[in-house]
Amino acid sequence: MKVNSEIIEISKLPEKWQSIKLNQIASVKGRIGFRGYTKSDLVQKGNGALTIGAKHINKNNKLNFIDPEYISWEKYEESPEIKVEIGDILMVQRGSLGKVAIVKELSEPATINPSMVLLKNINCCNQFLYYSLSGEIIQKEIEKITTSTAVPMISQGQIKEFIILLPPLPEQQKIATILSTVDEKIEVIDAQITQTRELKKGLMQKLLTRGIGHTKFKDSVLGEIPEGWEVVKLGSISDKVTDGSHFSPIPQKDTGYLIATVKDMRFKQFNLSTCVHISKEEYEVLARNGCSPKREDILLSKDGTIGKTFVYKGDQNLVLLSSIAIIRLNTALAFPDYVCQFLKSDIFFKQLEGLTSGSAIRRLVLKAINGIKVILPNIEEQEKIAITLSTIDDKIEILQEKKKNYQELKKGLMQELLTGKVRVFQPELEIA
Repeated sequence: MKVNSEIIEISKLPEKWQSIKLNQIASVKGRIGFRGYTKSDLVQKGNGALTIGAKHINKNNKLNFIDPEYISWEKYEESPEIKVEIGDILMVQRGSLGKVAIVKELSEPATINPSMVLLKNINCCNQFLYYSLSGEIIQKEIEKITTSTAVPMISQGQIKEFIILLPPLPEQQKIATILSTVDEKIEVIDAQITQTRELKKGLMQKLLTRGIGHTKFKDSVLGEIPEGWEVVKLGSISDKVTDGSHFSPIPQKDTGYLIATVKDMRFKQFNLSTCVHISKEEYEVLARNGCSPKREDILLSKDGTIGKTFVYKGDQNLVLLSSIAIIRLNTALAFPDYVCQFLKSDIFFKQLEGLTSGSAIRRLVLKAINGIKVILPNIEEQEKIAITLSTIDDKIEILQEKKKNYQELKKGLMQELLTGKVRVFQPELEIA
């Protein structure tokens, strides 16, 4: 491997590792200002080249061209130095900073938009460099640069100065292989999660409108449903529809008494580690005022990210802020897990479009929640439907936990392997 002889010294580097500037092992290219483009240069697919931007790099640092854009062939040919090729690395320099992707496949000619830089002529293992750029050392450097500026951006000059810790080429390749193997596992699990969610979506539509084993149907305000089923307002099958506290208590340290908001809501429960601790006295006041959920209450986010919902199964000393609604059903009429599944369905979300109020911040008021129309079978069939759908939820939850474990594994491996704390090649065994 050939690199420029200028080496940046870092203390305690592993044997045969180098600290080196990025521009010594790759060309950093961006779209030159006067060669930028406007909306008038955008064309339809087939009439120009794909132009890649930050939106085409997903949260897993993988390329995704679901919403492609194209610029004219003239603009594409104007900047040959930023024509994208297999093996190049893309990095966001404006907006969603820190996103990095490696080009593994390309089905059509492509270039980059002004928010991106392109790393070409990479003189090391490009997959290793990709992991280095998305690793903790570089990401912290990006964060340090951007927190000191009003506009979130990093210049090409700053990117060129990034320090890469570079082991010998065989070790680079081995590290890249190990991390790629974990990434492949995560991608497989992601695909399984997507497939299972699609399965549930189709089954949910069928069960919530056709039921189990019905042959006779009738029209309703929510479409055709089995005879014997009803469409009712949520308030009519609830003993209580309220929300949490309309003021935030003073945060405390590790009191064991918690207050939760929408940000703490997860798939089927609260993330207690992100909830704020409050004093016992404030907790008791809020609990007396009805801000504390009971087991089998349905919790529904009504401000901000509207529509998060689950049935509360906990027994913590916990109260809620007003962004979460508490729906306490009449369990003689409605099975909580069934109604919760209904509130996750497209049938509910179509109603939601006309129920939210507010301008800058959308919110769902309690009156609107009481008026939500629910398709209601008899209680026995509600339970059967809920159990069927909850079984799929359990599978999704297992897959999400598995994905989380692999993500944690990858994070740990990156910290160990990209710094040389753990060696995949013993120096005395390396081939000169």
